[in-house]
Amino acid sequence: MAELAAGPLDSAQHAVVTRLRLFADALYFRNTPAHIDKTFDDLKPRWDRKAALNAVAGSLSLAGSVTAREIRLLSGYDDLLLDRSMLEFWGMRAQPQHVMLLSLEDMASANAPPIAILLTWAHRRLSDLAEELHGTSLRPCSPTWIGLAQADLFRRAGKPSVALELIRAERVRCERACDLHGSALCWLAEGDARACVVESPMTLGLSLPVATDIDNGSSDAEEREHARVGDVELAAARGAFVEAQQRFAKTNAPRGVAAVQLRLAGIAALAGDHAEARDRANRAESIFQACGDEAQGHLARIHAALADVAQLLPVDVSRIREIGAWGTRDGDLGFALGLGCLLSRAGRRWLLRDAGYEQSVHCGQLAEALSVAAGAPLAAAQAIGDQFSAHRAIRDRAAAFVDAQRADDLLSSVRPAGAVTLGRRLMLQHAAWSLALAASDATSMDVFAGRLAQAVGEVSASVPSVDALLAQLADAAKELNADRPPAERVANAASKLGIESPADLEVSTAVDNLMAPTAAVMMLVNMANEAIRISTTMAPQYRAYDLELDPAVGEERREQAWRAAAAALSVWPEPERLLYAGMLQAMRGDRAGGAETCARYFAARPSLVSDPDDPPAAAAIAHQVKRNRLKLEFDIFVRLADAPRARHALTQLVALDGDDWWKRGSEPWGTIAYLGDLQRMERDAAGALATYERAREILEQQRAMLRNDGAKTAFADSRSAQRL
Repeated sequence: MAELAAGPLDSAQHAVVTRLRLFADALYFRNTPAHIDKTFDDLKPRWDRKAALNAVAGSLSLAGSVTAREIRLLSGYDDLLLDRSMLEFWGMRAQPQHVMLLSLEDMASANAPPIAILLTWAHRRLSDLAEELHGTSLRPCSPTWIGLAQADLFRRAGKPSVALELIRAERVRCERACDLHGSALCWLAEGDARACVVESPMTLGLSLPVATDIDNGSSDAEEREHARVGDVELAAARGAFVEAQQRFAKTNAPRGVAAVQLRLAGIAALAGDHAEARDRANRAESIFQACGDEAQGHLARIHAALADVAQLLPVDVSRIREIGAWGTRDGDLGFALGLGCLLSRAGRRWLLRDAGYEQSVHCGQLAEALSVAAGAPLAAAQAIGDQFSAHRAIRDRAAAFVDAQRADDLLSSVRPAGAVTLGRRLMLQHAAWSLALAASDATSMDVFAGRLAQAVGEVSASVPSVDALLAQLADAAKELNADRPPAERVANAASKLGIESPADLEVSTAVDNLMAPTAAVMMLVNMANEAIRISTTMAPQYRAYDLELDPAVGEERREQAWRAAAAALSVWPEPERLLYAGMLQAMRGDRAGGAETCARYFAARPSLVSDPDDPPAAAAIAHQVKRNRLKLEFDIFVRLADAPRARHALTQLVALDGDDWWKRGSEPWGTIAYLGDLQRMERDAAGALATYERAREILEQQRAMLRNDGAKTAFADSRSAQRL
């Protein structure tokens, strides 16, 4: 279609484009940027993809009559796009020497690298799709499209040098054949590969199919997204795009010219020239709209909005809402939600890489507006969660708490509430509760503990227990081993597991699909129950301490509050009770006694020993658990003025995590201030003063990045900031 519709669309061509978009929506394919992942659960209730794929010829209400060949082609394309996503995921971890195509014999080898197996399968699927298109379509499949798709597979697998070789070889072929349009497409592909580590300047180098739970993005994927490309590579990419533009102009392909303009807008944004980015994006939108390409026109509109966000200029939110509304009418709902995802990913990069807190909030607000207009509550809740993350980072607790409650209200409205939705609720409310705990805010702790309890109750009511799932698996196993014809056994087992098509029954996959969401949400339930118990214990302590500082409160009321705090310790078994009892002693003024009690708690905890045979993921979790425990020990003994025990914990922290261990937390200046406290306790006044000054400088660097006075005030309102 990119070649067919290179010029302005006539009515027949526009009808074909609309038809293909409706197919894509109806089958909710993973086409960029409409990738169906956790964010786009909003699409699932609207279409029955399995019924469409199983039908020889069906009738989808929006798409009209669908032939078996059309479904086969679309399904093959869908599989290819899934291969691309898998290659990108595995390519982040693969060794470059393992990225290769394998023979049939090598594929059967037990030593074949997984990335090579995936690449070979994807390459074969691409060849099959090309053959199907060539043999059945009125217009044969373009060899340029095939060549560039092969290059894209190598690039996603982690071998950009091979991708560039394939792109340039195809360009040479096109130029020998005097195919200016094919040559222009090759220049576009080369510019994409030079400008961004992943994807292209069309998506600002952001990879959309990334985990989107709060603070749960793939670190490997985000490292690639956030990598900065050097000026030399950006200049080379810009030169490639100019070459493409000249060829598109000669072949009278305005959509190609618009695609170049949008990529040049992306290059300008990546280089930090947001004024140029806005001008080029507006130019691209005008050309796309004149050609009838609404989808790419909306992508250009998002680029212009992001350029304004970067400069903290106002954005016309009504034009962003129009994109969501377009998706619900005769547009492409998946594409519209993908543009919302692009806004969210841009906001996350502002937050994590550039410390652009206000830009991050604005991106989240625009993504929310688009998602609400598209009638997508799950995507809207995720966008609000992104705003929570940014407000939390600048310590604007009031705004963060409002975000958390708004997102929870949206997620609570989604019915039926499955394990994934409930897991998001638990994760977000726990993050808000943790923020309240860090601020000793007893009232907010109780609010979010209550919301956690509500979500835990819904999990119990709607998510099957692990025991129930094991019983379901046992029933399926009995059916597979029953004395019946094989086809009947498989059909019955599939029915027991809730699988509609027996052909889809693959035991290990079925077990994973059945158990994984429940196992994940049960881990979050345990975390939520722990938070609820901590609230039951610590909120009374914080209230009693606040009353102790209030001169208007009488002695009897203070003692009553302290007795309530002591009684609340009963919810904990040993040795956990020792930790909270020690904190209570310290709050009442006996810091030495509290330190001794807390020391008994840490001594009673089992030691954490890493197993060298643990897989990397398990080893990483064990490392994090050990680090968190040592950080807790260091913080507590500093607060309780026990210098020797604090120094012991610090020595272990440095040995475990290096001299820059303090950078890992959300408030590095607060952690460094604790180091100054320890130096002061050890009577190193000069060292303490230098450490406090270092902490203050880091704090001011963060604060200086904020332009909004309200955000600056909220940032400076945290306890650690005021103390510094």
